[in-house]
Amino acid sequence: MKQLKSLFVLVLLAVVAAGCSWSSDSKHVPPDGMGSIILRNNTAGSFSVTINGVVNAAGTEASATIPYDLRPGTYVVTLQQSGGPRTWTGSVAVQLGRLTDMDVTTDPANPNLYDVVTLVE
Repeated sequence: MKQLKSLFVLVLLAVVAAGCSWSSDSKHVPPDGMGSIILRNNTAGSFSVTINGVVNAAGTEASATIPYDLRPGTYVVTLQQSGGPRTWTGSVAVQLGRLTDMDVTTDPANPNLYDVVTLVE
């Protein structure tokens, strides 16, 4: 019985730790009057980022985390793989003084798409 309780506590701690690991490790603070998109490239390649039709000249390298400071609102974000077919387009909400994490991975079901999860902190 004691071993079962120990196992339960270990599983509970693992779940809590896993839940916390997705939260922002960024110390980024949005400027006054703005919010931020924190784009996390969890893929092995790079892609360009377009926000409301404006292309980010730098692009996003593999494993990069880049903040974009924006006024509150909803933005159309497009990701285009550098030298490849993979894409993603979607609406992303930016809230005043908050961080919107965009976690980008490759879509396991379709090699021509990115899988993007957003979380507002």
